Amino acid sequence: MVEAHTLLIGPWTRETEGDPPIPGAWVRRVHDGETGKPLGFAAWTHARAGFLSRWFGARTITLNETEDASLVMTLRRGFWRRWEVFDAEEFSVGMLIHAALLDAAGAVLAYSRKPRSPEGGGFLDARKQTLARFCPAEDGWLLTFAHHPNTTPFTRMVLLARVLTWGPEPD
Repeated sequence: MVEAHTLLIGPWTRETEGDPPIPGAWVRRVHDGETGKPLGFAAWTHARAGFLSRWFGARTITLNETEDASLVMTLRRGFWRRWEVFDAEEFSVGMLIHAALLDAAGAVLAYSRKPRSPEGGGFLDARKQTLARFCPAEDGWLLTFAHHPNTTPFTRMVLLARVLTWGPEPD
């Protein structure tokens, strides 16, 4: 999925058909932004209902590929709205703290510029080179990765993770 040049990330919707096999779950569909081919889905879960849980409770987003629902990555939101990103083997890939996107060692991978603005924006590395661009599209987001020599699959995972966390959060 992260190999695609452009990704179309749809809005959060409640599943009713059982595809993915999580009926009633909140999911966000991911398609190839150039061909429209379905690539996978993100599923949202949270600890439990309640006022304090809404603010302080853990949140989890899992990203799965479409063909066999194999896990690509997991995002976990802890205290202070900090998201941790893990690969399919549960190894840390990075962290999302406000506008900063960090790698597993805590070094800055990128900063989001104009996050969630109506005209879009981008992810810039420390040298202000664009790693990816994003813009609103079809109630979701279009994420286009730049042809940058330092962009690894793990970097792409962290960039995609940031877009997946953008709200509005499902209930």
